[in-house]
Amino acid sequence: MLVPSNYVLVADMARVSLVGLELHGADRSVYALVYGQFFNSFTAVALDARRQLVYYTDVNRLLTYLLTYCVTLSC
Repeated sequence: MLVPSNYVLVADMARVSLVGLELHGADRSVYALVYGQFFNSFTAVALDARRQLVYYTDVNRLLTYLLTYCVTLSC
């Protein structure tokens, strides 16, 4: 996945998504990073851009997860 240059990360209970903020072109897309199941409740998300890590929490399971991502096509 090629990450848009301007984006916001969203945790909406059922998934963690990356939403492009560009007003035109392909960067306007929504990319689902994680899909939950009926018992998941994703409520928070944080980004460490320097290390290319996304942290997100599931309050139903009382866990914090770690997701790595890549911002170039060579990954």
